[in-house]
Amino acid sequence: MGFHNYSVDMVKFYKNMTWFFCGVVTLLFSHLNAASIQPLGYIGNSGQEGKSLLKVFPADGNFGVSGVLVDGSYTLWIGGGKVINRVTLTGELLESFPLQPDGSLVESKTFTAMDDVLYFIGRVPLSNEMRLFALPMKSGSSATPLPFKLGISPHLAPQTIDGKLFIAQYSKDLPQGYLGIYSYSPKHSSGLALLFTLPVTGMCGMSVYKEDGKVLIYIAHYSVDQNNRSSYTITGVDLEGRLLNGYPLKFYSWKYRAIRGDLYLIEDRFWLKSFPEIRLVNLKGEDAPGIVTNYYWELGDNKGQILEVARNAQLQLLAISTGRPDAFYIAQWNKKRNEFRLHRRIGCLPEIKSLGISEENKVTVGTGRVQLWYSWDDSGDSIPYNTQRPSALCQGFFVNSNYFSLYNQKIPAIFPSIPKERNLPVPAGTSVSVKEPVSISLCQLSDKGQYLLMTDAQSKTIWHSRFGLPGNNKLFNYNWQPITLKGIKLIQPTDIHGLPDGRIIVADYGRILMLKPENGGYVVLTEFFGGDNSELRLGKRLRFAIDGQWMLISDTDRHRVMWVKWTDWQIISVFGKTDFPGSGQEELNFPTLVALKGVKGVIADTGNQRIVKVLLNP
Repeated sequence: MGFHNYSVDMVKFYKNMTWFFCGVVTLLFSHLNAASIQPLGYIGNSGQEGKSLLKVFPADGNFGVSGVLVDGSYTLWIGGGKVINRVTLTGELLESFPLQPDGSLVESKTFTAMDDVLYFIGRVPLSNEMRLFALPMKSGSSATPLPFKLGISPHLAPQTIDGKLFIAQYSKDLPQGYLGIYSYSPKHSSGLALLFTLPVTGMCGMSVYKEDGKVLIYIAHYSVDQNNRSSYTITGVDLEGRLLNGYPLKFYSWKYRAIRGDLYLIEDRFWLKSFPEIRLVNLKGEDAPGIVTNYYWELGDNKGQILEVARNAQLQLLAISTGRPDAFYIAQWNKKRNEFRLHRRIGCLPEIKSLGISEENKVTVGTGRVQLWYSWDDSGDSIPYNTQRPSALCQGFFVNSNYFSLYNQKIPAIFPSIPKERNLPVPAGTSVSVKEPVSISLCQLSDKGQYLLMTDAQSKTIWHSRFGLPGNNKLFNYNWQPITLKGIKLIQPTDIHGLPDGRIIVADYGRILMLKPENGGYVVLTEFFGGDNSELRLGKRLRFAIDGQWMLISDTDRHRVMWVKWTDWQIISVFGKTDFPGSGQEELNFPTLVALKGVKGVIADTGNQRIVKVLLNP
């Protein structure tokens, strides 16, 4: 079975132009070229391609926690799991520094620096101890831990004063319920020095400040008053632990909806990184102006940092970490207008659980933490116009303009493409009993109406249930039943698609199966293994997407995507360099999910932690 995979000189000629212009040229002159898959750009990775590609390296499946720091050259230092990344303000990678010993992980929601040395909290392997790490920013090749252990739940202040770092932590050496405030002077001490203790529980953040020669320390924590009301509290003390006038400040849930999170003192205001909001209050605890962003879920929970990059009389440029090292935001605060605006997303996509493209050219990506929504014309550093939490757990499908998949506890849910009041998925039915769902598809089963099909990786079974949406405030009761297969056993089903005539297409360990209904079960109609030669044979791990007569097959282990006319199993073109992973414009690295709408496709280029946009040129 043959195929065409000619190089496209037109696209190569314009590769230094913008992706948009490249796409226009492709559309205008596609009739001059053989059928091909044309790359149009990226979504979700600000580094885009090649040496500037931004990536996160987990340790034992854990991505860790990251703060952010800006240096005198206006470059950002951010965590990347097992590395520290230095990136431009536009999100391109400049260099990476590994943590030593190997297997150490950045676990610091705040970064700080002093004398050109970056400091952050990390976790070392084997002992699993929390340590303070140091990385020389001008001459360092790796970040190494300092020779002393940290206590329980350590918090590093993002500011340094008079040659000292400040750390708040609990310790077995302190009375229960007491928080220790420590200083560390790299030039004059070999360990932490205890300054004072405070009867504080639920510690969640700290900032230090110097005013009129006095060092002031602000602690954010949770407390319960005599009426058993819980509150978010800011306690302000001096360097001896004495309360400042007007403190503590208490914020109750009735006023600030269950406020919780970290605090950052910038100029004369507290930035409270709550969940799911950012609030701005003055040093008296008064709204100044209060909530500035609401229910933008990827900004994260209390494990993140807000840092001033630059300012003038009217504007402040801010860098915001989201807790996880896969996403950071550049934002602008207009002090005169009290306006907050996100400018850029710096980051990547180390986890891609779901992927879809709608009729309206909206692209949705599930990261395992949040569901991101982009427009087709967005680029690698674009801000998602909508974010929801939690994300879809597996590949789903579009119902009109909304995405249908599973979320928490494997509950069927609708993910609206348009931002709603709280930006949450809408439960659609009862929980799915399937143990490891991989993909869901909507199809017509004979004359029975619309049904859902689901592949289960653990039981190696195809499940089906009548499809319905919630109505009259009641969830639809899905009744999942296994489909009977005759004459064949599935080995590792990874993707599924139902056709209008009742046939089912399944990806299963190196082959694409076409199943047809027969006598109450399903039998194999065709098996597709790729081309007739070894170059075109499919690898073992496969995902696919179908729209009309076109199919995109993601051949993970062979680092490519194959365009197939599934009605006669004709291979039309191949994108990516077979068996050679890469991060260039026409290269893939362990691609997984794909989605297709018309001639527009998106590829989860998982090894490169990005989404690749492509155009099919018939």
